[in-house]
Amino acid sequence: MIIPLEPDGQFCGHGAGWKVFPPMSEHFPSVKGRALMTYFLPEGRIEYKAPPAEIAP
Repeated sequence: MIIPLEPDGQFCGHGAGWKVFPPMSEHFPSVKGRALMTYFLPEGRIEYKAPPAEIAP
């Protein structure tokens, strides 16, 4: 669930509302502006990895 805290707040290019990724997908989150995100994860599992060099900040 994405809750923008300012007009341009986005998570992975999406504003207010739900962003659902497919099961077992791999993505590298990005945030623009200020936004609050709530995650609902199957069995509470998440794995953080460093993004590939071509998309690293």
